[in-house]
Amino acid sequence: MRVNNNNNNIHNPFVGNVTTALLPFNVLVQSLMQWPKVLESNSSVFIMKIHPLIHPLHDLIRNISNMLGVDESAATYMFFLMVMNFPMAVLLRMTRFGKWRAFLGMWMGLFYTFYTFGVETLHSIVVPLIVYIWLYVTVGMSDRVVQYLRQQRRTRMVVPMVAFVFSFGYLLVCHYHRMLTDYLGWKLDFTGLQMLITLKCVAVAWNLHDGILLNNPEKSSQVMSHHHPFHRIHRLERMPSLLEYFGFLFFCIPVLSGPIYEMSDYLNFIYGQDLNHNNNKDNNDDDTSDDLKNTNRERNNPPIPYLLISKKILLAIFNMFLVLKTAPYFGRETFESIIYEREGHKELMNHSTKILNPNSLLYKFLFSFACMTSIKFKYIVGWCWSEAALLIAGFGYQRDYKNGEFSFEGAEAVKFLDHFLASNLRDVTTTWNVSVSKWLRNYVYTRVGERPGTLATVVTFIVSAIWHGVYAGYAIVWIHYALAMSLIGRLAHKKMRPYFLNDPEHVFSEKNSRVMSCIYKVLSFIATACFTSYLLPPFLLLSWEHSIQFFRSMYWCGHLAFVPIYLILNYLPSTRGREKHHLSSDQMDINIQKKKKVQ
Repeated sequence: MRVNNNNNNIHNPFVGNVTTALLPFNVLVQSLMQWPKVLESNSSVFIMKIHPLIHPLHDLIRNISNMLGVDESAATYMFFLMVMNFPMAVLLRMTRFGKWRAFLGMWMGLFYTFYTFGVETLHSIVVPLIVYIWLYVTVGMSDRVVQYLRQQRRTRMVVPMVAFVFSFGYLLVCHYHRMLTDYLGWKLDFTGLQMLITLKCVAVAWNLHDGILLNNPEKSSQVMSHHHPFHRIHRLERMPSLLEYFGFLFFCIPVLSGPIYEMSDYLNFIYGQDLNHNNNKDNNDDDTSDDLKNTNRERNNPPIPYLLISKKILLAIFNMFLVLKTAPYFGRETFESIIYEREGHKELMNHSTKILNPNSLLYKFLFSFACMTSIKFKYIVGWCWSEAALLIAGFGYQRDYKNGEFSFEGAEAVKFLDHFLASNLRDVTTTWNVSVSKWLRNYVYTRVGERPGTLATVVTFIVSAIWHGVYAGYAIVWIHYALAMSLIGRLAHKKMRPYFLNDPEHVFSEKNSRVMSCIYKVLSFIATACFTSYLLPPFLLLSWEHSIQFFRSMYWCGHLAFVPIYLILNYLPSTRGREKHHLSSDQMDINIQKKKKVQ
């Protein structure tokens, strides 16, 4: 939930006389973002006709807004997320498989978004429509074009990369416009919706790309050997219909807050069958409809996980309580007072200032950790409500390609305990906003080269920074985080774990000492907390000025310690090499004995 929190202490460097060179670009961006307003003025007659139908809802949301003390846009967001989603989940579960499910979910999603964001929702309709036209022209219209695209990797990459560049390019324009009009603010607008829509559009483009690759009879074996299992499972071998496509984009339950999901999971929910069966269908609406009518009785909804739903609801309520208790003390304004050493924050933190000097490095580390923890609670609230509704509807029930077991991981947004108890930098990112983390891994990280490494990690974090926005704070966070995770995180995992654990791959293995495992986890947690407390605050502070001031207030200790830590870890004697040598020698002896027995 975004709340107005404009910062008037710093001037917007992107407007006014300071940026005369950017003035033409700013005018172009503002003009591009204003085109839905023209349709709003032309649709006034239609709005007046439907106003009596939605007037009671508007009055209800206004009363909620006044009662909670939030603006109407935030109250609308909360109403759809916490009140409307649950009856919609039950209704969707009861709706027959096929087009009716897709139609109902899509139109309710459009109602959610138009009521919340108004005509600005058109941005999130036109951009996917252009992407769909591009995909249809290149993949769904002509077999000759498909055959040409299959010839070389470069030609195949054109399809998803054009969708990626266009979708993310338009999203960057939206972020830039938001920065012009609401600098350092957190007002609820359509940008959040556009962020989710962008990821879904790019995912569909890559799914079709993977379907084309795997359907190439001439190079099928070559491509299959280099293909990631996730890519094979979620590939699309046919062009989705417009109803399937926009139903996937605007599925009502997670449309406002996430989590995002795969097209294969959506089709499984709509048709009640595996994606492979859907891919084999002829892309003819009438044929699909007839087949659904003939086999509708054989399809069943997945079981309702009552215990998991209860946990999600309780977790949402618990985090709502944490938001109310921590938000007044650990907001951005208070954090800025700390790093600028202003007066005023001491009144809020009377108890802590009696113990620690508020200008000390330890106090700033602890306060940074508290702030970066506190801001996460409001996001967890929204995700948990959406997850609970998705579970009721039966969405996200999928088979794990590693162990073959079914679970509801397709509807997972956050791993609460795993995130807050994370003992390495990688787990911090993979357990937070899980669906976006998976998207970055499967559609960015695994696409950069055949064997992703440091370059793939840096590219992934750059894409993540662009997706979040154009503030300097996002770039500062993700570039620093990528370097820390690639150069220090992996090296520490490789060099330090064998000193504590006999079985380095499993912390609490029977081969390891229980005491040493606990010591390792505690030390790893503290080290991770120190790193994140130093690396993540620019994500909250947003601007370049505030971010640099934060590092200055911390005496640049993290930057100064980076090279010594890297050198120490790099030259630290490793025990894993000796273990691998012994293991390989033992394995060689076993192989020799097997050969002798065969002879």
